[in-house]
Amino acid sequence: MADEAVAFRALENGTGVGQPQVAKAEGDAPSTDNGVMGFSYVDSSGNLVLPQLDASGNIKVVTGDAGGTCINGRGTAGGSLTAVDIVTLTLALTKTYRGLELSASSLGSSLWTIVAIDDVGGTPAETEIWRAVRGPGDYGIDIKFDCAEFSTAGGTGTQNLVLRALNTKNPLSDFHAYMGIKEF
Repeated sequence: MADEAVAFRALENGTGVGQPQVAKAEGDAPSTDNGVMGFSYVDSSGNLVLPQLDASGNIKVVTGDAGGTCINGRGTAGGSLTAVDIVTLTLALTKTYRGLELSASSLGSSLWTIVAIDDVGGTPAETEIWRAVRGPGDYGIDIKFDCAEFSTAGGTGTQNLVLRALNTKNPLSDFHAYMGIKEF
């Protein structure tokens, strides 16, 4: 069986006559020219955009939450039957926060909470964001809130995000924790 010649339309004009490829550069408008770009994008103005390369010649790829400033802290506290602050992060007014993550541990039964605090003139208004109870044998918590987002817009005082814990019964056990969040 013989191979049939098949037209490769990208290299022919409308009448089937072969044409040379037309070079395209970043910023050129797409057209009916037969130029073929191996890998490009079209921006909001309809112009071709080539991928950006880093100093090593690799294509820059950004995944997840690009940018933002990571704010984080670590803390320890002795065991207590009343709530103690383990980690406090100070937040800026009128910013958006997302990607909250924490890693916490205690060898005994404990209650953990995260509260947002708007401290206006020494009168803090607290909003509980998260709560977890840990029982015997459950020594650690590792959580990342990928879809949670909140804003400090509307706040007027010092803004804090606080991780608190308390032992729910004796014997008392120390608390150890890390908490981080991205600020946008």
